[in-house]
Amino acid sequence: MEEATLSPPGGDSPEGIAKLSLTLAKEGRRRAELDAQMLSNRIALLKAEEEKAWKKIQETRKKKTDLDNLRDRADDRQRAKDEFYRNKYTQLRQQQQLVAAERERARAMRDNSKNVISERKAADARSVKTESFDIEQNKRERELFERATKAERAHMIKSQKDEVKRRLEEEQQMKVEAARLEYEAKVAKEETQRARTEAMVAKLEREEAELILRLQNTQVTQRQAYEELEGSLHNSCSSSVVGGTNKPSRSGSARSFQAALGMMNHHLPSRTGSASGGTANTLQAKRSKGTTKTAERKAR
Repeated sequence: MEEATLSPPGGDSPEGIAKLSLTLAKEGRRRAELDAQMLSNRIALLKAEEEKAWKKIQETRKKKTDLDNLRDRADDRQRAKDEFYRNKYTQLRQQQQLVAAERERARAMRDNSKNVISERKAADARSVKTESFDIEQNKRERELFERATKAERAHMIKSQKDEVKRRLEEEQQMKVEAARLEYEAKVAKEETQRARTEAMVAKLEREEAELILRLQNTQVTQRQAYEELEGSLHNSCSSSVVGGTNKPSRSGSARSFQAALGMMNHHLPSRTGSASGGTANTLQAKRSKGTTKTAERKAR
């Protein structure tokens, strides 16, 4: 039953052999078309990967532009803040100078008051001072002293508040600077990783191109070997059909053709994946059986 299945249509006639050759040629064409489709898919994948890479490049450039704009705006804000603090410092210095001048005037007034009081005391000593005048004078001096003390305390409190505010502003500025440095470090790290990834992608693309070229050359060599083997097989079958008086029987010709076909499938690498692997194994087993029968026939 296996010999009848593998024998060419029409027996050993030239028409049957020609039909089998046509079938093999169609099968080869279908395999070549499948290979062409697979290569087209690979090319489409490569183009898609290239488009993704360009898209990532454009996104990275846009991020860099946004980062530059953000940095420029931050610099403008920093310059405005510096100008504000310079003006604030100038105003504070002016206020301090005014307070110092006011303090100097108060001291001069206190000295003047002391001189006046001394003169009055001297005048009162030279004259008859009354107790009520001394009490009033002491009260006035005490009020002046309290006012001066309160002014000094208020100035000290204000200076302490200004110092605390200045320190808080310096700490805030240091935090902003630290955050900026950390952000720039992260950006530099991302740029380094992106450069490494792009280098790896370029290497893989070159390797993929080399493999594609190598596969194309291998397929050309494979196709040439297949054509040469098919030509040899066709010549052998034609010689057996047109042979001399010791022409083998139809069953023997079928076994010989089956053995040649099995040998061709054994030596020809598969181009259709795992599906053709099972067929190649089956033809190999049948080829071994046909080779054994041919050896027995030659021995007889």
